[in-house]
Amino acid sequence: MPPAPASTAPRGAGKARAGCSRRRPDDLQARRPVNLDGVVHGPGYVVACRILDLSGHGIRVRLDRQAPPPSQVVVIEIAGGIA
Repeated sequence: MPPAPASTAPRGAGKARAGCSRRRPDDLQARRPVNLDGVVHGPGYVVACRILDLSGHGIRVRLDRQAPPPSQVVVIEIAGGIA
């Protein structure tokens, strides 16, 4: 039996990739670096944090403790009192 012919399509062409989605340019938002004190509050969970950057899609924080937070939390900016 002869070997199957080699495909000329690029590697991975036609295959769906998990976690890979194309974003429209209007979906992309620049992150705004900040350096603010905050508190992460959830059910049975209150931890100080540092708010590192902001965007229209969310924020990035650094926790002062290594314990993982619950699935739903509220981040409160201490200086502004914004939740």
